[in-house]
Amino acid sequence: MATALWRATFGHERRRQFMATLMGDDAPLKQPWLRFEYKRRFGRKFMRWLMASDSPGWVRLIATQKTREFARQLHPERMDALEISGETWRDFGFKSYRAAHFGEFDVCGDPLPETYDFIVAEHLFEHLLWPYRAGRNLFSMLRPGGYLHLINPFMYPVHAAPVDCSRWTELGLKHLLAECGFRLEDCQTGAWGNRACLRRVLRPGRSPNYRSWLHSLENEPDCPIVVWIFARKPAAAGDTPSAADNPPSG
Repeated sequence: MATALWRATFGHERRRQFMATLMGDDAPLKQPWLRFEYKRRFGRKFMRWLMASDSPGWVRLIATQKTREFARQLHPERMDALEISGETWRDFGFKSYRAAHFGEFDVCGDPLPETYDFIVAEHLFEHLLWPYRAGRNLFSMLRPGGYLHLINPFMYPVHAAPVDCSRWTELGLKHLLAECGFRLEDCQTGAWGNRACLRRVLRPGRSPNYRSWLHSLENEPDCPIVVWIFARKPAAAGDTPSAADNPPSG
């Protein structure tokens, strides 16, 4: 009887019910007195803060900040933009915006007939069987003087979605796009990572959300977790590099 009482008070089911109460889950509970008011007024906000469920991902935070800072220098209000396999740039302030999702557009197949001033493909190229073909297609879809922006993981576990094929350093990503038609001097790269984040990333489970009181944003150049690039298509023969001189480094 003592064992049954202990399990009823502190067992797995009781803990599950208590967490459901704090998180605002309306799953049926065995005791109606657990439905107190703070589950709505306090519990949900506290647990989200504690678990950082409303925070950006630790791995992507610096890459997101740096690449947005760089893109704002390019006057996005004058640009027609295309985002492939995502919609995170939809509200960035482009003149026009289109999203082409991976299922409806095969970037390794034929290019789209339209051209754009800015094309972004974040966390996509590592999943492509033919990244060179994709780079050539994107180069052809850019208007002269337009920008291609990529973000890719480097030190990151294999994550098949549906396949996982490639990793590049900053230098490797530059030379991949140089083979696709871009010039090395028109490719500006950055990278971020540190060992603390890498140790957490290598654990099983989902990538952690950033907690300012717990996680470091220090960059260790010899431990890149994520790499990004902005590659500018030459406007004409003899065109000089872009005036956006400062690379978005980590």
